[in-house]
Amino acid sequence: MNIVDKFHELFQKENIKILINNYSGYLDHGIAARFAEKYNLPIYYICEIDRPFVKSYLSKHKRNYRTYKNNFLKLNQKQKKINKSLKILNKRFLGKIDFGINYLKKNNYKKTNKKLIENRKKSICIFLHNTTDSLFGFSFMNFTSQNEWIVKTLKLLKFMKNDYNILIKIHPNETIEGEDFLRSSLSKFTYVKIIDKNINIKTIINSKLVAGITLHGSVGLELAYHNIPTIYGNDNPYIAFDFCIKSNNMLMYKKNIQNIKFLSKKKIYKKEAAIFYHMNFIQNHDGKVSDYDQTNLISYLNKGKELSDKNFQRYINYLKNKKLSKIYDYLEKSDKSFDNF
Repeated sequence: MNIVDKFHELFQKENIKILINNYSGYLDHGIAARFAEKYNLPIYYICEIDRPFVKSYLSKHKRNYRTYKNNFLKLNQKQKKINKSLKILNKRFLGKIDFGINYLKKNNYKKTNKKLIENRKKSICIFLHNTTDSLFGFSFMNFTSQNEWIVKTLKLLKFMKNDYNILIKIHPNETIEGEDFLRSSLSKFTYVKIIDKNINIKTIINSKLVAGITLHGSVGLELAYHNIPTIYGNDNPYIAFDFCIKSNNMLMYKKNIQNIKFLSKKKIYKKEAAIFYHMNFIQNHDGKVSDYDQTNLISYLNKGKELSDKNFQRYINYLKNKKLSKIYDYLEKSDKSFDNF
């Protein structure tokens, strides 16, 4: 019996509630959330950074990213906001860690003119997700596992190996075990160059990169800042923008891969990257499924704090007693969902 069948049997037999630490994002958690939604059972998300401690009946718990572009057009002083985001992104590629990448374990963004490859061919790079990353929070998926996506994509790219350098980049937060697994799995694809997880992304861009490929990765924002488009396999945060080459179904994904030769750099992508950055990291609450940050976490993070073990206690102390009381009152009203937690 596979994991999907096990969950199906469990949900038929038991009237259970699902408690999900979405920050970890393991595959079985995502499947559990899908089944909970199907059976109209409550799901409790405890580590979604922009809305922690939230009760929901929906497995699709991500923000409403499709509104970002239109909502930005309604704002005042748009160019000023764009310039502010561009300044932040420029500093990122000079080596400064900003709010958008403070979850990364290592800084791979320092300025460099180095290249990975010196031949005359253009490059295509697949940017992998952490093997513990969840694919189930968005509205639709063409691929339900990263391995399925990798194999399908590499088979499509095989026919381009004579014209392009085919690169595949391991996620910077990948575990040692995950990296060993990926390298072993990818060894049969002899036409692929595997890029170490700690390689500076700018060296990939400098290697005549014409397109990135990912499922829902944030790398699309970084490539867009350099005017490079990204092909997405699943629903993703950038779906409202032109630098995101959307794949609403498998046939469209296949065509997008085959049409890479028609892709080109566009200056508008850099502007779109700035708009996304503003809406996602600066414009508080805009586009979120819930605009009520139960623990005031966004405010804390926007003050330049990092959510790490060493200062989690500082974060708790930062919350006022009155605020904590409201949080616990809210949780008690949610069927006392966090009693055990």
